[in-house]
Amino acid sequence: MAHYRTVLGIDEAGLGPILGPLTVGYAAFSLPQALTPGGVLALDMWDALQLGREPIERKKRPVVCDSKKLYSPAKGVRALEEELLAWC
Repeated sequence: MAHYRTVLGIDEAGLGPILGPLTVGYAAFSLPQALTPGGVLALDMWDALQLGREPIERKKRPVVCDSKKLYSPAKGVRALEEELLAWC
C-alpha cells in the first residue's frame, strides 16, 4: 500500500509598505513516502521534489531559499523573478 504525505507551505516576499511590492505565495504537494525498517514513514522533500537550497544550484534545478539570497539592489530582481515565475 502506498503512503503519501501532504506538505503545505506559505511565504511572502516584499520590501515593506514604503518600498513595495509584496508577493504572497503558497504551495501544496502530495508526496510518496517510504517505510523505514523501523516502520516510520520517511520523506526527504528536497530529494523528492529535486529542489535546490542555494542560488548556485539555479542552473540545475528550481531553488527554494530566502529571497534575500536571490535579490539585492546591486544584482536586480531578475534571479528572483525567474525563480518565482518557474512556479506559476
